[in-house]
Amino acid sequence: MLFLKSSSLYPHWWQLQEVTSPLAALFRTVMHDNVQNVIVNWQRGTTEVVHSYYHGKDQLDRQSPAYTGRTQLNPDQLKKGNASLSLMGVQASDHGEYTCAVSNEQGSFQEHILLQVAAPYDEPHIDVQVTCDSIILTLTSSEGFPKPTLMWTDMTGSDITNQSTTTLDLNSRGRYDVRSKMEFKSRNTQGVTIEMSLGVLKQGFSRAVTLQPLSECKRHDGETTDHT
Repeated sequence: MLFLKSSSLYPHWWQLQEVTSPLAALFRTVMHDNVQNVIVNWQRGTTEVVHSYYHGKDQLDRQSPAYTGRTQLNPDQLKKGNASLSLMGVQASDHGEYTCAVSNEQGSFQEHILLQVAAPYDEPHIDVQVTCDSIILTLTSSEGFPKPTLMWTDMTGSDITNQSTTTLDLNSRGRYDVRSKMEFKSRNTQGVTIEMSLGVLKQGFSRAVTLQPLSECKRHDGETTDHT
């Protein structure tokens, strides 16, 4: 499931299933304007052509392969001053800024649209590995976009995130696989809280974990100490 925001002024998020994004762009026109004289060019960045329309029809010879078969412009709407583009099969890689340039008998117009795409993360899983030497906590989650925020805190509430090791890898679907690990050397009982959040979707996860050393390790330490 993807979520999408497309706006130049007042953004908000839409929840989408079969994801089709309307990239909105309006321009000045009058009813007697000839659509044959309207030129529309949708572009991403400075060089990537998303969709072009002129001479009364779509002109897709220069369209980027990334958008082949995924864009649609409604000629009937051009008569009403609406050059909005439908982008189908929206994916994480479509995230970015788009520009719509329109020329007609009334002049030239340009609109900049920021398309933001997000996907919620799967419920994180926490794995605990305990040995006599250390306790290792590993958080894993996947299928989210964009990058989440991760925070580790100790039982006093102090931020210890800089002691963790975190990797964020893009998978074949263009979404992130998250792995965050921390190793604890103390033989005493202690607590740690792990938080992961995706602000754009107000998605949050928090888990408090109490770390208990192995009892047989404690007994072994006691026997060694008495012997000394």
